[in-house]
Amino acid sequence: MEFTDVLGQSLAQWSPNAKYVAAADKNRVLVREPDSLKLVQAYICIDKVERIEWSPDSQFLLTQVARQGLLQIWSLRDSEWTCRIYEGLAGIAHARWGPAADLVLVAVDFQLYLSIWPLQEGASAVQIRFPKFSRRGFAFSRDRCWLAVLRRKDCKDRLGIYNSQESFSRLTDAALAGDASDLAWAPDDNTILVWERPASTPWCRMYSLAGECLAQVGDALPRSVAPSPSTQLLASLGLDGQLQLVSAVSRHILTSLAHNLAEATVQCEDGEVFLWEEYVELTDGVPVGKHRYKKIQDPGSFLEEKPVPEALDAEGIPRQGITVAAWSPDERFLATKHESFPSCRKWQALAVLMCQVWCGFGILGGWCYIPC
Repeated sequence: MEFTDVLGQSLAQWSPNAKYVAAADKNRVLVREPDSLKLVQAYICIDKVERIEWSPDSQFLLTQVARQGLLQIWSLRDSEWTCRIYEGLAGIAHARWGPAADLVLVAVDFQLYLSIWPLQEGASAVQIRFPKFSRRGFAFSRDRCWLAVLRRKDCKDRLGIYNSQESFSRLTDAALAGDASDLAWAPDDNTILVWERPASTPWCRMYSLAGECLAQVGDALPRSVAPSPSTQLLASLGLDGQLQLVSAVSRHILTSLAHNLAEATVQCEDGEVFLWEEYVELTDGVPVGKHRYKKIQDPGSFLEEKPVPEALDAEGIPRQGITVAAWSPDERFLATKHESFPSCRKWQALAVLMCQVWCGFGILGGWCYIPC
């Protein structure tokens, strides 16, 4: 393998078209070509850059300067073009691009409002009051005609739907039962999927554009829900270690999967479940050489489920069951992490994440271990 020179930069991010890579160095943002690391553009911000994000078309770069409470947007084509977004005393909690490079969504501190800034000369921002979350809880439909937002007003959750083609005029403001966690658009762009935080009520509901509850989907008690890239499938991550795959089109449960290594080894044939152990060569107790991996011959007897200490995450939900899920872009694989498997051996100081890969509709593809 060949390596380039080390560059003292951070927050590196690839452009969506993979032609550029941007990284921050204090108050500078440098854009380079990935093959030769040739410098393409250099932008000077007014203070230290805390976050960067490419526009969907890879032509603009959003930089968040947290200390000053403002955003600076730069153009890759025109180095003289600049844009600044300042929310005043409200501050900026999080900023992100819209579905295209002509919109920037800014959530201010304490979820007071969500600003939608068109990047057009003379255009003014539109404010949506009381969004429930600053980093999630709002999504555009695939045709970009509608914006759905979870709102929290008078200690109650509400679903707001706005017409993006008419200056984000409000179409629907419907009350929601329960404590909503996030939302996603169904493939037809006429239905919104809203799921709750762990509660005793059904975990997912489907709403029409008019705010009418069409159906309740699933029967599990999930920790969270992970929609597939096309939103045709929903993965329910259970507190009990069960994973349900639900069709958002037919509104039926397709299969229920158990995150259990012993069951996986029984269900699969020899050679279909793999377990790798990481080790480092030691000399006089000092690590030397690179990390290496060896295959465990009997994975079923190697790992035992260990209860984790009672702990809560940032949202106050117990750290138990399946906490993380990630879909592959083609929706053929689903990787999950179980909190009851914190490491491989008690004496290991290095925590190991357990990743179970599901293939297709419930066919187990394999097991792997990824070091933190």
